[in-house]
Amino acid sequence: PKRAGELNAISCNGQKIKFPKGDFKMLHILACAADGPVSDGAKIGDREKYIEVQGYAEPIAQWNSRLVTGRLIEEPAGIAPGYINRQPVAWYGSHRHSAEGRNEAYRFTYLFHSEMWLHEDAKSIQLPDNPSIKILAMTVADDELGVGHSPIALYDELEGKLVRINSDSANFLGAATVTMTSPNLGTKIHFALDGSQPTSRSPVYSEPLSIAATTTVKASALGLNDKSGFVTSVTYRQLVPHDGSAVGDLKSGLSAAYYEGEWQKLPAFDSLKAKESYIADSISLPTVARAEDFGLTFAGYFLAPAEGLYEFAISSDDGSKVFVGDSLVVDNDGLHGGGDVVGQIALKAGYHRLYIPMFQCKGGRELDVHVSGPGLARERLRANRLFH
Repeated sequence: PKRAGELNAISCNGQKIKFPKGDFKMLHILACAADGPVSDGAKIGDREKYIEVQGYAEPIAQWNSRLVTGRLIEEPAGIAPGYINRQPVAWYGSHRHSAEGRNEAYRFTYLFHSEMWLHEDAKSIQLPDNPSIKILAMTVADDELGVGHSPIALYDELEGKLVRINSDSANFLGAATVTMTSPNLGTKIHFALDGSQPTSRSPVYSEPLSIAATTTVKASALGLNDKSGFVTSVTYRQLVPHDGSAVGDLKSGLSAAYYEGEWQKLPAFDSLKAKESYIADSISLPTVARAEDFGLTFAGYFLAPAEGLYEFAISSDDGSKVFVGDSLVVDNDGLHGGGDVVGQIALKAGYHRLYIPMFQCKGGRELDVHVSGPGLARERLRANRLFH
């Protein structure tokens, strides 16, 4: 039931719950955590206990992964280690529903079984004051639950621990807020901001970090006896906005040139003779272009409406680049299919030189450029922001 007050789960906020009368030895709990793994204190009678529970939508395992904090890692030392969280899974869902009611396919969800021994005079449990812990059922019993044991291991032995480092963007202007999480229960996140490798002696992460200069953040998830472990490393760069160009008497659109030739990477177009020149009101394939073996250049100015961080995304089949001022913002050269490749640059309000070369070899053909920035939702680059 979705209505407020329906009895479907308890969010822990220190409630005290009495046990039924009887000679019970075990308390079994069916629970999950809303925001990643949680370990927090409870009381059984007057004795301190801990409820430890994994995250509801947190993967319970992963293979060694080259994808670390959204980046594809090539160096073997940077590959994130595999892990398996072994808290017993009592229930799983093959998908979940978002708050808006949409199906999220293959977003697996889990409820976990944990148990506590009860001493003779235990009459109640006081739950942790931690609403991230959700309890769906508790059962007292006179013995452990019967659990079958396999004669061989059903899991690979993966003991890796990792940290996920997150921020809105790897580039920022004033300051960036950096958060860290680990999917591994029973670990603490140790971090370093000075370029050193984090160890058990490094500071422990407890709240979001504010980064006000270009900084490489390194972090490890360490267990009780770990001195060091796998290091997740992300560099956050503080950018200085580029000045605009002092220009006047501009007209809408970009100066464009069309070339014919066969290339496997972008040629030096300035050394070639254009077959046709024209004014383009958008960055796209012109009708004059033949099906294969041609190149294009677009040159002029981009109007930045306000100072801030701008993101350019180009999708081309085949190679392309985006230059703003003297900076190469997006490098999408070579033979490949379509799909956005993005880059960021900090700009002051005003006109900024823009140069976009592109070539088409064989097969599919595509060219499209989008931009987003301060007060500017992602939009296709068109004549209202392009000038020559």
